[in-house]
Amino acid sequence: SVFFIWCLMELQQNIQMETEGDALDSKLVSACRSFVGAQNRQGRMGDMYQILTHFISNSVVFHEWDKYLRVSFEDSRANQETFLVPRLEQIWLRFQRLRAILEGIFGALDERFVWKHRLPKIGELLQEHMRKRCFSSDLISRNELFQQANVKDETLKQVKLAFGYS
Repeated sequence: SVFFIWCLMELQQNIQMETEGDALDSKLVSACRSFVGAQNRQGRMGDMYQILTHFISNSVVFHEWDKYLRVSFEDSRANQETFLVPRLEQIWLRFQRLRAILEGIFGALDERFVWKHRLPKIGELLQEHMRKRCFSSDLISRNELFQQANVKDETLKQVKLAFGYS
């Protein structure tokens, strides 16, 4: 289990440091998925869900993303698409990579555990966590680009839709 935690920490670091490629080697993702599967077979699905929630609650990436977004939205150019969208893309693409890997690792919980206990699926949990930690400030809700009904940029559309701004 120490190796599993190491993999999660490595994932967290790589998501921030590497903008392209695999944030976690595919063999490590497979090993982590196998570990979660083995824990599930031993009746420890709740423990695995708790590890995930503990990891995302204490992950430094959400704090760093929130800080970066706050600075971006506080800037006088925050209502300009050419300024804001590249900054949103950096965070959005990293979040999507993190989400995809964590869903891959913990996906078995969606099939065998969360529905029984009426818990959110892994992707929903991550998205809600991201919304609360990084996209719930008044700076964002007051931003002109987030208030507009129609926007042209695809990333901005995705972010608005994902976090309830459309």
